[in-house]
Amino acid sequence: MILAGLGAVAGAVHLARDWEDDAERKEAEERIRKAGEGAIDNSWWSRLISRLRGYTDVFDKPAWSELLPPMMPPPNDRKYTLLVDLEGLLVSSSWDRQHGWRTAKRPGAEYFLGYLSQFYEIVLFTTQPNYTAMPVIEKLDPFGAYVPYRLYRESTRYKDGKTVKDLSYLNRDLSKVIVLDTNRENVYAQPDNGLILKPWKGEKGNKDLIAHIPFLECIALFNVSDVRPVLKKYGDTNIPVEWAKVEENMRQKHIENWKNQGAQPKRSGWGFGASSMRPPASPVSISTDAGKGQPPLSYLDLKRKEAQAIYQLEQKYWNDNKEEFSKIIQEDQKRQTEELKGQLWGMVGVNSGAPQKQ
Repeated sequence: MILAGLGAVAGAVHLARDWEDDAERKEAEERIRKAGEGAIDNSWWSRLISRLRGYTDVFDKPAWSELLPPMMPPPNDRKYTLLVDLEGLLVSSSWDRQHGWRTAKRPGAEYFLGYLSQFYEIVLFTTQPNYTAMPVIEKLDPFGAYVPYRLYRESTRYKDGKTVKDLSYLNRDLSKVIVLDTNRENVYAQPDNGLILKPWKGEKGNKDLIAHIPFLECIALFNVSDVRPVLKKYGDTNIPVEWAKVEENMRQKHIENWKNQGAQPKRSGWGFGASSMRPPASPVSISTDAGKGQPPLSYLDLKRKEAQAIYQLEQKYWNDNKEEFSKIIQEDQKRQTEELKGQLWGMVGVNSGAPQKQ
C-alpha cells in the first residue's frame, strides 16, 4: 500500500508539472473553456486537473473532433442539416422466441428521406453501434442517395451520466441544424436544436413522421435564418396540427388579397418572422395559373408542386439505374474484402516471422 501511495503521489506530481510549451497551455485553456469551468490559471492544481481531463476525454468524447466533412460545393450543397435517429423514428425492432429480432420499417420513412433530401443534408445520427445500425440504414437507403453520412455510437459523447449527441463536434452552423429524435436526453447538450417525436413502436398506418414534412420543408423554403427560435416556438405543440392552421390562415389571406387587389399578394414569413425569402433554384417549371376565376397558386403551393415534380424525377432516375448502382456497390464491396484479406495475410506473415523475399 505504501508503494501504491508513493506511485499515486509521483503521478500527481508529474501531471502538475509546468507546461511543456505555450501550445500545451493553449490546448488546456480550450479544454477547460469547452467544459465550462472558467479560465485556467498557472497553479499546480489547475495543471493537474487539466491534464486529467485530457485523459478522460478519450472515453467521454466522440472519436473525432469533426464528425462531418465540409459542406459539399454547389449545386449539391444544402443550406440546412437534418439529423435523424434510427430506432423509434425510421424503424422499430422487436424480439420473440419464434423469430428472434425483427425490424419493421416505419410507414413513409423512405418517402420522408427522399423528399426532404431536396432541402436538407440528411445525416443518420444514432446511439446504436455501427454493426447493428448499418445494415438497417442500408436497407432504407442502399445507394446513399438520401442519407450520405451516417454517425453511430462512437460519434456520441458521455456527459453528466447521459449518452449525448453533441452538435459542437458536427462541423456545421448550428443555426441551420435540426435534430429529429425520440429521446430528449440525446439533445441534452443543445436542446434548442431538437425536434422530439413520440417513438414509433410498430403501429400500422402511423403517419406522424410524414405529417412533419410540411413544417420541415417550410423552414427551408422560406430560408429561415436560425431554426432554433422556430423549434422553440412550435416544439411543445402538436406541430402537424398547429402548422396546418398557420398554412390555412396564410392561404385565406392570399385569397383575400387576390380578391381585393386583383394581383398576387406579397410573400409572407408564414409565422417564422424570416426577412429573406429567396427561394432555391428549381429545374422544373410550374405555372402559377390555377384555372379561370381562381386565385394563382401561392408561393408555398407553387414550390411544393415543383418539389413533388423533382422528387418524381429523382425516383425515376434511381429506379432506372438501380441495377447499375447495385453492381457498382457489389464490386466495391468485393474490392474492399480482397484488400482486407491482403492486409490480414500481411499481418500474419509479419507476426509469424516469415522470411522476406531476397
